[in-house]
Amino acid sequence: MGLLGAFIAEVALITYRGFADVTGPLGHLPLPANYTGAVLVYGTLGLAAKTKAAPVATALGWGFVVATLLNLWTPKEPGQLKKSTTKATSKKKVKA
Repeated sequence: MGLLGAFIAEVALITYRGFADVTGPLGHLPLPANYTGAVLVYGTLGLAAKTKAAPVATALGWGFVVATLLNLWTPKEPGQLKKSTTKATSKKKVKA
């Protein structure tokens, strides 16, 4: 279960989330941008897997799978991590 297994798991997660989300623009179908992002990321890791950095590339690939599973990373935005949706509130009064 090397890098190819991680890629297959990532595509399976993208497909599952696409079919579970009925509010998307394509209904139950995942957006093609999700698959394109995954192909670009895992393709780049695949180039590194042909060198001595193969264990690191495999670990990063499985790390992306875990991040997708925990909803920390979306393949359609490869350079951005999800931000927290909670807002910090302050009860300080501002003098005008």
